[in-house]
Amino acid sequence: MEILGKDYLLVTLDFETFFAPKYTLTAMNTFTYVAHELFSIHGVGIKIEDQKAKWFRDTEEALDYIDTRADGKPVAMVCHNTYFDGWILHKHFDWHPALYIDTMGMSRGLFPTHSASLEKLAERLWPDNNKMRKGKELVNFKGVTTEALWANPAMEQTMARYCIQDCDLTYAAFMRMEPFYPDS
Repeated sequence: MEILGKDYLLVTLDFETFFAPKYTLTAMNTFTYVAHELFSIHGVGIKIEDQKAKWFRDTEEALDYIDTRADGKPVAMVCHNTYFDGWILHKHFDWHPALYIDTMGMSRGLFPTHSASLEKLAERLWPDNNKMRKGKELVNFKGVTTEALWANPAMEQTMARYCIQDCDLTYAAFMRMEPFYPDS
């Protein structure tokens, strides 16, 4: 995809991580959360361009998947809260795309007086399309460790579907908002 006059491989990424009642991004800052001894990655969703999103347990495998598809092309990574996902990639994997794109930040730019959450953004971008909504399943995973998740195939499948839906929704939100952002 051409962005700012350069051809990039557009990759939408979303991490799902362990969280518990006092161990959340609302209870602590991103740096503390990601560096905490409880930090654990349940999995990561990856969507290459407009292709079907995929769930990966292993982040290294997901990064290899991206790198083989990039074939030397620079990667533009789209996330909703790139501050979080990008920091995980930096801190734990020393992996850095050529360009970071944040749909949460884009939402704040286009709708400065409204919530920038993915849930509220989807409601604004697609007010009459109930298929374009963020899932609510994550509340069922509070306190569920990565080991417990991986030991329960049905539960992991629910998490994977939730993550893939977020990737698809984030990608769609980017594509919907991108035309409203000038190159300069």
